[in-house]
Amino acid sequence: MTPKMNRYALTDDYSIPRVINGGWQLSAGHALDHPIDLTDAANGYERLMDMGFDTFDCADIYTGVEDFFGSIIRRRRKAGLAIPQIHTKFVPDLNDLDHINRDYVERIITRSIQRLGVEQLDMVQFHWWDYAVPGMTDVAGELLRLKEK
Repeated sequence: MTPKMNRYALTDDYSIPRVINGGWQLSAGHALDHPIDLTDAANGYERLMDMGFDTFDCADIYTGVEDFFGSIIRRRRKAGLAIPQIHTKFVPDLNDLDHINRDYVERIITRSIQRLGVEQLDMVQFHWWDYAVPGMTDVAGELLRLKEK
């Protein structure tokens, strides 16, 4: 039985535990002196879920992390277990900021959906590298359009 975790309601129908575990440290190239054992990491995330920590953070630019969480989702779904909530980030490449369009945004969001193996994303956070480059509000509007879609 999963312990009752103190949760915070973001909306009437979506709540999160007060502590969310991130996935940045799993990103390829971030291991300081040795490769990360992803089987061991997956077991660790499973233990977190067993303790009621069911929401995790990642980003499209954290190499391999959306795929990692997607494997956990697929394994748990197949076993009939509750799947975690995943908060990802849309982080367009710094060199792309001045020419991002609707197709670019939809392609990256679709890629995140496919990596995670879900029908829709639980939450998308948005990062814009340089406020001097115009287009941030247009891209935010595209993200809202996709949310409605």
